[in-house]
Amino acid sequence: MDSSTPDVEREGFESLLTRISSMMVHVAPSEVDQRIGEALALLGEHMSVDRAFVARFSSDKSDFRPLFVWAVDGTAPPDPNESANMVEVAPWITARMLRGEDLVLRSIDELPPEAVPERAYAKAMGIQSTAIIPMTVGGDVAGNIGFDSIRAPRDWSRHLVRRLRLVGELFAGALARKEAHNVLERRLEFEALVSSLSAAFINLQPSQVDARIEDALRLVGQILGVDRASLLQFDDGPIRVSHLWHAEGIEDDEFILGTEVRRQFPWLTEELESFRTIRIDRLDDFPEEAPSERAYCERAGIRSTLLVPVGLAGHTVAAIALDALRASVRWPEGVPRRLRLVGEIFANALARKAADDQLRSALDEIGELKDRLEAENVYLREEIRDVHAFDEIVGDSPQMAAVMSRVRQVAHTDATVLITGETGVGKELVARAIHAQSRRHARPLVKVNCGALPATLVESELFGHEKGAFTGATSKRIGRFELADGGTIFLDEISELAPELQTRLLRVLQEGQFEPVGSSRTKAVDVRVIAASNRDLEAAIREQSFRADLYYRLSVFPIHVPPLRERAGDIPLLVWHAITKHRRKHGKRIESVPDHVMRALTRYDWPGNVRELENTIERAMIVSSGSELSLDRFEVGQLRFREHRAVWSEPADDTLDELQRTHILRVLAEANWKIKGEGNAAERLGISPSLLRHRMKKLGIERPAQA
Repeated sequence: MDSSTPDVEREGFESLLTRISSMMVHVAPSEVDQRIGEALALLGEHMSVDRAFVARFSSDKSDFRPLFVWAVDGTAPPDPNESANMVEVAPWITARMLRGEDLVLRSIDELPPEAVPERAYAKAMGIQSTAIIPMTVGGDVAGNIGFDSIRAPRDWSRHLVRRLRLVGELFAGALARKEAHNVLERRLEFEALVSSLSAAFINLQPSQVDARIEDALRLVGQILGVDRASLLQFDDGPIRVSHLWHAEGIEDDEFILGTEVRRQFPWLTEELESFRTIRIDRLDDFPEEAPSERAYCERAGIRSTLLVPVGLAGHTVAAIALDALRASVRWPEGVPRRLRLVGEIFANALARKAADDQLRSALDEIGELKDRLEAENVYLREEIRDVHAFDEIVGDSPQMAAVMSRVRQVAHTDATVLITGETGVGKELVARAIHAQSRRHARPLVKVNCGALPATLVESELFGHEKGAFTGATSKRIGRFELADGGTIFLDEISELAPELQTRLLRVLQEGQFEPVGSSRTKAVDVRVIAASNRDLEAAIREQSFRADLYYRLSVFPIHVPPLRERAGDIPLLVWHAITKHRRKHGKRIESVPDHVMRALTRYDWPGNVRELENTIERAMIVSSGSELSLDRFEVGQLRFREHRAVWSEPADDTLDELQRTHILRVLAEANWKIKGEGNAAERLGISPSLLRHRMKKLGIERPAQA
């Protein structure tokens, strides 16, 4: 149909174009393929060509294959490359299509010299003339529509080519709508799967966990259209594939990830343990530092792979892996997030299964061990509910570096540690760090706050009691020392321990033995003791409120945690740590801290230390209305914050120590110099009695003789 085509033939093609347009516009996604096939046949017959086809690019343009082919019966030979990737088979034509350029040839001889593969293909197929038109959607080349004449050369008019472009756009639009519909359906199906899995795994019997995980992997793989889905578990040593599904026709991978994975795949191991998703759409996406990972994928026939780490309690415990072997896949953006949710469901179920297995094993042991494990479970549940000021030690100052150096030195020993420091400096965090790095880390760190328990209950709490040992003892109780057997016990505020209990504690430290309250039977325990105090124990010894021999037994390895005022360089880090911690809790996204606010926070001496700082930042986040941290109407010492500006309110002639001394003297006088008890000065000042004594000593404040 050349430029001399009669108008009646043009009108016939316009009618055909209208018909095809109506076929494509309102077509249901499930009928798109059928309608395109029908339209392609109509076009081929109307144009009297021998072969018509539609090819489609993958989303990343790495794959370009024919989707639909129509040919006149007995005229066009079979296409040997009908299922081949045209990026490799016809690189010159592929590049031309990607540039959005038509290829219209009256004769194949018009192909340029560089189109060697294309010339050979045309000769093998007997093609004499061809017209290949790019299909575009929103300016993006999605593929092409093509027509071949095998029986004789022919001309392709500009009018016809323009109309064929419209046909290509109709086809491309229909295919795009179908793909969008399929993506949406897969997304909704995936969301429904996550919900159903979450419900199904809640009360799942431990014996059913493994089978249910494998079934869930099958559903995930089928929804996402991949060939293999697996769950990798991170044990203390090896990384292993614990659950695997593969599509029909895909052989099992003989390579099983085991103890050698850390050596063979160092890049993969580091990425997953650093909680980074590995997303490989094509093998060329592997970085240079992952040669062994790429070589394995090439050997196993993997064309695309996605590995999503799964974390519990801040550590990578597993990963979900998806592999595409038949064709490359461009992983949608939302898939890793949803896979992580599925992985967390798996990890929690496996954790519950492991806990159940351990519990069943424990129930087979002797009755005393059973009681101990039950008590341990109760304690651990209490610990989970506990709220700590910070979940990690923050600070890079020389003072904190020295503390952590001391922690590393003593952690791997069983030496008794005495941690000293003011209230709120993080003594418990230091104790947890010592325990976490010790050989006892697999056993619990049992905490006892000696100052928070009534004196009548401390002995029972530490050493346990027998049924009927005292009024209210209706059942036997396991003490904290027995609960900590094989682990660590943390005795906080050790200075508050009554003198008679100090004697019993000394015996446990020296002999590793004790008797529960109401029992004459001696029990032996293997417990590492870490004690902490915010008081000056040497002064307590001089006051005869603390045993010297117990002090020397506890302070085998002393660690002093400096107050915040002595490591002001850590305050900006702690401020941002607190902001990050409370962002989700309060729905505030603080992006900046004004310089004057940070300077003021750094200058304040923080009598309550890190705990006071975090509470201050949390209050500030509550009152902050924008993305900038503000301290509206907040007063610390002599710094007042009004309208987000810090202004010194102290008289120019007085130093900060003088102002503090004056203020403390006034409050002491109002409280009749009572430091402890009802209405005491420490309570009015908002600090502990021990800190008040420290301030009085530092500022040279002494009680008048007549007071």
